[in-house]
Amino acid sequence: MFAYPALAVCCTEFRSSVRRVRTFLCVAIATAVILGTLVITTQATSQMAPLAGAYAPRFVLSAMGNYWLWLFVLAVVFLAFDARQQDERARFAEVLDVRPISNLALLGGRLAGTVLVAWLAFIAIAVLIQAGGNISHMVYEASGSDTASVWSSLAVAVEPVSLFVLLTIDTLPALALTAALVMFLTSALRARVPTILIALMLIGVHVYAVASAPMFLLPIVSLVTSYADFASDIVPTVPDPSILLQRVALLLFAAALLIGAAACHPRDDGRSRLRQGMAAAVLATLGAVGIAGAVAHAANDLALREQWLAAQQAVQDLQYPDLRRIRGEVRIDPGSELILDLEMRVAAPTGETPQRLHFSMNPALEVGAVQVAGTSADATHVDGVLAIEVPEALGPDTELTVSLQAGGVPDGRFAYLDSAVDWRRLPASNRLLLLGTDALLFNRHYVALPPGAVWLPTTGPNLADRPPDEFTVDLSIHVPETWVVAGPGRRETMTAGHFRFSPAAPVPEVGIFASRFERRAVETEDVTLEVLTVPEHAGQLDGFDEVMEGDDGLVARIGAMLKAAAERGLAYPYEAFTMVEVPSRLRGYGGGWQMDTALFPPGLALLPEYGFPTRFARVYRDRRYSFGVGPKLPSEEADRKQGMLWRLFALESAADTPQHAVRNVFTADARGPGTMAVDALCRILAVRTLWRLYGDESKALFAAHRFARPATDANPLRQFVWGGGPDECR
Repeated sequence: MFAYPALAVCCTEFRSSVRRVRTFLCVAIATAVILGTLVITTQATSQMAPLAGAYAPRFVLSAMGNYWLWLFVLAVVFLAFDARQQDERARFAEVLDVRPISNLALLGGRLAGTVLVAWLAFIAIAVLIQAGGNISHMVYEASGSDTASVWSSLAVAVEPVSLFVLLTIDTLPALALTAALVMFLTSALRARVPTILIALMLIGVHVYAVASAPMFLLPIVSLVTSYADFASDIVPTVPDPSILLQRVALLLFAAALLIGAAACHPRDDGRSRLRQGMAAAVLATLGAVGIAGAVAHAANDLALREQWLAAQQAVQDLQYPDLRRIRGEVRIDPGSELILDLEMRVAAPTGETPQRLHFSMNPALEVGAVQVAGTSADATHVDGVLAIEVPEALGPDTELTVSLQAGGVPDGRFAYLDSAVDWRRLPASNRLLLLGTDALLFNRHYVALPPGAVWLPTTGPNLADRPPDEFTVDLSIHVPETWVVAGPGRRETMTAGHFRFSPAAPVPEVGIFASRFERRAVETEDVTLEVLTVPEHAGQLDGFDEVMEGDDGLVARIGAMLKAAAERGLAYPYEAFTMVEVPSRLRGYGGGWQMDTALFPPGLALLPEYGFPTRFARVYRDRRYSFGVGPKLPSEEADRKQGMLWRLFALESAADTPQHAVRNVFTADARGPGTMAVDALCRILAVRTLWRLYGDESKALFAAHRFARPATDANPLRQFVWGGGPDECR
């Protein structure tokens, strides 16, 4: 009895809405604004500046998703605020009042019709964007004309998964809640002006809340899944449980408002208004409980990090063993489990005879069998502190072999516990978020295990100021057969999906990155230089011959730099240097007060997805001269491209500096007072020695504080570089 009348009203409301001038006006404004944002972001992406690729039109929903949705939320307000008055002006209200249809069916049908109009308009604009972007790309590829080049720079297809989530999981609950709110206000106030003013005021409050709420609450406040969380071709952005819980709560609120509107409606349908009011109250209470649960879940994440940080600080003053070697097997089942079977060679600290060995290890990994010198040993693993009992006190200058097995899915919340600025407590408008938020990735598309996640046992607490400890590595990595792994040093391929990393030089930490990579590699000065990108972005690697080969090519320049560095005592310590693409959401800076770059684990340079892998074709005004397209360029044009490529890779570090070379030939290992000053001076000298392309040596020092302004203007690193600062810096 409810569905058929509601469907009939829905069809009537839909037909009436599409004939109104205001509907076409709202759609025209929304279309112009959305296309305008694509043009603006395209122009921003074309700039050769740090992190400009973060605003790429393909990933535009990360920055503009909320704004797009707010356009249609406002459209629903202007479409639904005077539905009753229109019936009265058309003298249809009297006829409708005598029909045997319930107020709930009447208002539910109107809500569905209004939402359907706005939703289909949004879908039409999205189809226009996707079709325009794909067609323009095909036209450009076929013709290569200047006209096609210009059009291709304006029409860009948005990343499809994030767009689909926006159009479904994000848009429908938001539009339904807005329409239900307007109908409730209309029924309760029975006046158009107060209705529209209150609705606009509430939308304004929501806009302010999204702009000012800390990031840990954004999933509860925002209406868009991918807002401030970069969309990705590698790791699609999908709603997590807290977001789904919020969407269910929004639908419950919408149902409560709709039932409340039916109870307040001036038309008497013979139903009990008291029962309808009670039902609305129950649904609203359930929605509030859902929101409260999502808030509690978010707050629990912060409390858990505080608990882990306290545990690490409590053991900060312990004497930790000296890790000499780590070897074993690492099995990666993407999205399911990480299995470790390790053998560590450790020595006692100088002058100490410990009876217990302490390590830091990700608390989400469950430690299994542990052996010390071939004998089973007791071990506890609580809050990331791994304590292993030693059968006999470890004497000075002696070594022990510790074997352990562990498994699970590492928890990214354990990384960078002592960051001076926690992105979770910053609003979404803070630029620090452009450097990424996820400390690790472990899903079926991509696995990123950076050192900061402490997925391997580490001597010392999981704090940024722990003493450096270098050790040799011999790890066997197992992944799916179609995957490739990037790690420290040269990769040895044993079989499909089985790789080994055993660099000759010791490393201070280990990072592993695995996915369906495509590889391009060259060799110079006995060092293998390779670039790994996902297949979706492998086209950026085509056509590099014109700037890579020859006496003045990039390979020759890099070889000369490596040779000169070796002559000055700064030889590259590993047999291979790998530049590997990582999703843009992966965090690119570390913890502590400095929040130093985390893009350069030993033997690696991490290339965020919004940088070189997706941006290179747009750094030239004439796209016909991008790599892999068009005829052979004259030498002066190739030189220009080579210079831009050098600069683009330098800007990948978000520090305007040649961090890639410096971080891999110089390891900061100063100890004791004045550590910061000594490390800073050595890095500046390394830049002067290795890379004379850039003249400002002070930029060899990176700190994420520059992106977190105004929260961290009193950053000690800035004071040291530009003068002044604490006593330790002087």
